[in-house]
Amino acid sequence: MRILKETSDRLNKELEINYKIDMKQYLEMSDELKSQAGCFVCGREFVGGNFHLHHDHKREGNNIIGKACNRCNLSMTEKRRSGIPVIFHNGSNYDWKFLMQELGSIIEESIDTEENHTLKREFEEVRLLGLNSEKYITFRWNNMWFLDSFKFQSASLSKLVKNLGKEDMEVIKHLFELHGLSHEQVDVFCKRVNLKSRYYF
Repeated sequence: MRILKETSDRLNKELEINYKIDMKQYLEMSDELKSQAGCFVCGREFVGGNFHLHHDHKREGNNIIGKACNRCNLSMTEKRRSGIPVIFHNGSNYDWKFLMQELGSIIEESIDTEENHTLKREFEEVRLLGLNSEKYITFRWNNMWFLDSFKFQSASLSKLVKNLGKEDMEVIKHLFELHGLSHEQVDVFCKRVNLKSRYYF
């Protein structure tokens, strides 16, 4: 949980970055943008002024992606603001009980070291949707949104992995590499291992 908090703190700082459109790039691309007749996401043709110039808010320069319809642009912007998804498979039935125990001690430590009263209140706030005092459907803390993938993929992880084809694995490998993992690390993560049951006395 502490590693998740450190990661979310780093990502939250990145999410706060909000650069405006690079006007130099805009002028260079003006002809190309004028000729773009449809949304680069859904492909629908623009009707009147029903479009928005979508750009990467985290890049200071060369950040224009293309014209998007208002619906797609809003959808991409809202996903960016909605928090950091943290997905556990069957977490609501098992893992989250331990996370909540750890979360209590982390909140106490954060409050003791934080002088800003507004941040203290944010650290204290844990928003959850629960079935009872021990079982939660989802919860949010420190801009992290905890989701249980078993709610929409009701099968064991081993069965879900077996359904992945070669093309799916190539996409997963590419995503790992984009996040800085070496080829050796990617191979370890993507390797299917059969674990034999052992009994210890």
